[in-house]
Amino acid sequence: MRILLLNVPIRLEQKPAAFPTGLGILAAVMKNTDHEVDVLDANALRIDMAQVIEEVRRRAPDLVGISGLVSTYKYQLELVEKLKRALPGTAVVCGGGCATSIPGLMLERSHTDFVVIGEGEKTLPELAAALERGDPPESVLGVGLRSKTGVALTEPRPLIEDLDTLPLPAYDLFPMDIYAANQIWNQPTPSMNILSSRGCPMDCNFCYNLFGRRSYRKRGPEAIRSEVQLLKREYGIAFVAFVDDNVTITRSHLENVCGVMESEGVPWGCHGRVDTLDEARLELMARSGCTWLGFGVESASPKILENMNKRATPEAAAQAIEKTRKYGIFPNTTFIIGYPGETLETIRETARFKIANKTVIKDFFATPYPGTELWNRAKELGRIPNEHEYLLSLNNAGDLTVNLTEFSDDELTWLRRQSHAEVIAGIAFKENPPHRLAPEVTKKLLELADGLLSRTQDILPEIKGIALRWLASFYELNHKPEMAQRCRIASQAFPRMGN
Repeated sequence: MRILLLNVPIRLEQKPAAFPTGLGILAAVMKNTDHEVDVLDANALRIDMAQVIEEVRRRAPDLVGISGLVSTYKYQLELVEKLKRALPGTAVVCGGGCATSIPGLMLERSHTDFVVIGEGEKTLPELAAALERGDPPESVLGVGLRSKTGVALTEPRPLIEDLDTLPLPAYDLFPMDIYAANQIWNQPTPSMNILSSRGCPMDCNFCYNLFGRRSYRKRGPEAIRSEVQLLKREYGIAFVAFVDDNVTITRSHLENVCGVMESEGVPWGCHGRVDTLDEARLELMARSGCTWLGFGVESASPKILENMNKRATPEAAAQAIEKTRKYGIFPNTTFIIGYPGETLETIRETARFKIANKTVIKDFFATPYPGTELWNRAKELGRIPNEHEYLLSLNNAGDLTVNLTEFSDDELTWLRRQSHAEVIAGIAFKENPPHRLAPEVTKKLLELADGLLSRTQDILPEIKGIALRWLASFYELNHKPEMAQRCRIASQAFPRMGN
């Protein structure tokens, strides 16, 4: 059987930098069967729908396996319809995050023949073999299909307990020159992302996990080493990005990763939790070449963190950021705005946290994904009356797809934009005393202060005071004592920011 695995386009506003690891492993698994396997990476190649259809037609597969996140739902529906029209005799199978999170909807709304639910490394070979033999696919675990009575889901497929039994991704089937050349996390190229684990032991309400909650499994150090060595040997990789949900949560696993990376001599980065980073772990990470560490801080409001079931505190986040910088590792933080329960005061708490900890990052909008508690909450609130229509509109969390707050859409969008601007201003004034600045920087800050003071509406009541105190120092430095005194007096009308 000729099998074509297809990676659909996503995040077209960015260069393709994230290698589709799951599809790469699946390709390697299928190469070890009797089937003829090929890959069409439409995301890396950035080819349009017509080119995808033409390329699939040219290769004439017996089965097409499509993988993508739920944000590609609209694209997948259109793609499957056109594929079935162009190649009616070809079986179409959808897998990955989209098919796993909404298997029934995919079968109801698309022309796909089957969906693979969860990990596909055992399911797809068994499904392909059954189709080739003419056996009933209902016997295959972890599959969704149509029956005489409608949509049917077979028994769930158990998780793969030992990840080291899986082969390394079939990198040779992908356009690696594209992935290696594009920066991951603004780090040196050639760079590549890999996984050291699957799943996550935490259960944040907004986070979707393909493998289900409480499904955390780790690769052994030698399996990780083999992959790093392959990437060094074949592609000259200068940076490795571990894109696991959480590398730091288990000390023994983190020690294994650090041991591998130190001996291989490749700079690296990963994601971690703020409450897992003691001095010993950070020292080990820095010594082994870690240069980038991502934290999902999400909010500095204890109330919102509780609503998220984040099980972390703003104090722990601040300490993690400080300690990470101490060891020369860049702390990359992410935040969410618009979570249920968000108010002007919770937004202020997060903005103040960002200024105090010098974290300039624009918030993502709270976005409900199928299979999460936030999705269930949004349904309860009546914010997603039609799942199909909602998913058609889904793009990425930088866009407001659904409003889960009491603010209007325009208000929430303004609050996101304005809080980001005030954070930038607050950090700029605090970090740039007038006596240290080049003329062009001084000019920009004067313009920034003028813009702040002419505005009639702010999120942070203290932001004008920060600007006025900076101006007072500027005028004092430039021998204008009357102007300096005027700014100092005016600043007293505004509260001071802590820290």
